[in-house]
Amino acid sequence: MLSNRDLFAGTVDPFVTTLVILLTDMYTNKDGKIEWLDWDIETIKMELEDDLRIKIKPRIIDKIAVGQLLMTTDLFYKTSPDFIHFCNVMNDDNEMPGVWNPADSYEIAWAVAEATLLEPPEEGLPDAFSPEVLGYIKIVLKQANILSAPDSLSFILPDELSGPAIGQLSDDMVLYKAAYDEAQEGTDMLNEYVNMRTTELLDQLSQITVRKGNLKQVVDQAKAQIEPQPEQFFMQA
Repeated sequence: MLSNRDLFAGTVDPFVTTLVILLTDMYTNKDGKIEWLDWDIETIKMELEDDLRIKIKPRIIDKIAVGQLLMTTDLFYKTSPDFIHFCNVMNDDNEMPGVWNPADSYEIAWAVAEATLLEPPEEGLPDAFSPEVLGYIKIVLKQANILSAPDSLSFILPDELSGPAIGQLSDDMVLYKAAYDEAQEGTDMLNEYVNMRTTELLDQLSQITVRKGNLKQVVDQAKAQIEPQPEQFFMQA
């Protein structure tokens, strides 16, 4: 079993989903109000360090902040800088201050899968995404020579990813098939990555304990009480 101390201290790399579930379990008052969603990030850090007698590392603070914002805002879906940052954090890709760190196709595929698992957008996909973010996703997939989007990004149709490069090979069936097979292999690898991360998440969730009911109850309770708060902004640790 994994203790809250292990996960919040970073002894084990926690998923954002795991942290959201544990925080909801720890900081829901007797009236059923989920208090941590309304706290600023420094208050959350202070409460955790006091209650668990640990020091919270910056990368864990980043995950907590991302989890809070996924549950209370639509920033993930609306602005490319936030989308890219969330993708990096959710894939344990540490960012260096002042260094551009674009989210790659693997990071995007998993971040969208976990974000929609944790808090599915009311509008559905792709409608929840702004043209800016949707455009970024398409550019990254095209640069990775992906012709068919992975399952977590299946809202992007094949004709949105096809470009002139592979079309120019259509007269040479051998080269065309080789290029197509390579692109399909890329899609398969993205699906394998998401499946691997999903398995790891489920394994992690199977090793935690919540005090206030089962995991499904905790997540459903959180979703039922959340109201969008677009005025909140991400706070770097």
